[in-house]
Amino acid sequence: MTGTVELIGWFRDLPHGISTAPPIEEVRDQLTDAQATLIVQYLDKGEVVAETLGTLTIDVLAASHRVIGPLQTMTDGLLVWPSDLPYYVMSYCVGLPTSALARMASFGWQCPTVSGDVLDAVIDRLSELSPG
Repeated sequence: MTGTVELIGWFRDLPHGISTAPPIEEVRDQLTDAQATLIVQYLDKGEVVAETLGTLTIDVLAASHRVIGPLQTMTDGLLVWPSDLPYYVMSYCVGLPTSALARMASFGWQCPTVSGDVLDAVIDRLSELSPG
């Protein structure tokens, strides 16, 4: 772990998004279904870094704003994403940064196991990024 993390999928128009991230509409329909399947396979196996109590994610692209599930922060030791990212990748083929896709491909689309030390380092790095 180099002391860095790469935040992916924190689209600015999500309730839990980051203001410097692109809007989700801007990256919609950038993947094939086959690509989305490989990415979701990877993202679904990430380690939970943080869980929220009572915070549910909703589909901001659907008129119904259906509930996706509880908000968690996930990681592979470098990439950090919200738990609703696999849903958006599969449902809307949202694109991800080239660097993230290259990392996933380098692991054969199988998310690596994150050791406790690496997980602690990710948590430390994220706490440094948090305002306040």
